[in-house]
Amino acid sequence: MLHFHQIIPLKDKIQDRILVTVIALMVCSILVIESSALFLSNLSAHWHNSVTHIATVEVPHNISLKTLSELEKTFKNSSFVDEYNLIDQENIERIIAPWINHDFLENEDISLPTLFTLSLKSASAIERDKLKFSLKALDKNIKLETHQNWLSGAFKRAKTLKILAWVIGLCLSFTLIVSLSILVRTRILLNTDTINLLHVSGASDDYVVKQFLVYISSIALKGVLIGSFLAGILFLLLTQSASSETESIFTFNTMTLTDKLTLYTTPIIILFFMLLTTSLTVSRILKNTI
Repeated sequence: MLHFHQIIPLKDKIQDRILVTVIALMVCSILVIESSALFLSNLSAHWHNSVTHIATVEVPHNISLKTLSELEKTFKNSSFVDEYNLIDQENIERIIAPWINHDFLENEDISLPTLFTLSLKSASAIERDKLKFSLKALDKNIKLETHQNWLSGAFKRAKTLKILAWVIGLCLSFTLIVSLSILVRTRILLNTDTINLLHVSGASDDYVVKQFLVYISSIALKGVLIGSFLAGILFLLLTQSASSETESIFTFNTMTLTDKLTLYTTPIIILFFMLLTTSLTVSRILKNTI
């Protein structure tokens, strides 16, 4: 019975280093793209939680003090409004400053509207319409904006980007598998004589497959570990560079347990499919051509 050791001369230092580098870059890219898709999911959830229950009321500058007082009473008495806040003129000027020069605002007599921010108790469309009707009864020019249009558009864009990220990740994975299959096929053709000699000596196809699996596993494991390490460094840099405004959305620490398990298991899944591809490719070629 043949004892297992590396008989087929599969190793090539230069090509092996190139292969390790390619696998590492592919794994790192897949993990980064995958994490981007997960971050987009977190961002969508953040938008939903922070914007869905917020509304803005725009009041014309020429509204009477009596109407303004009635407006505040409406907010207080509404079962739909949790709390409301008046945005002062300085904050309004600060909000529109990127579009209108501050000196222009000071020198020109521009009447700015009065703005209220509302914290809503729910996202009920019926309750929202009731509040709109109440506001229009006070003054037809009062506008209530619940940001639903913006939020809907943002969700669609985030979903599109998330799907695109997953598609790119799958394409990279497929490219890696196909490249490995081509490499294995080439190595088999280069070592046809050695494989035939092993068959004559009594070696089975399973033995030859095992030779390739041991060779590819050593290369693939190095590439997967290096790629995972590089991705880990990028995640760490992202976490360290996050500002106070974005650290609750765009850091690795804010991912759910499912998100983390997805990232942790991805390199293992990639390694498994690389070994499976190697086994199937070698078995098929040996059966059909050798």
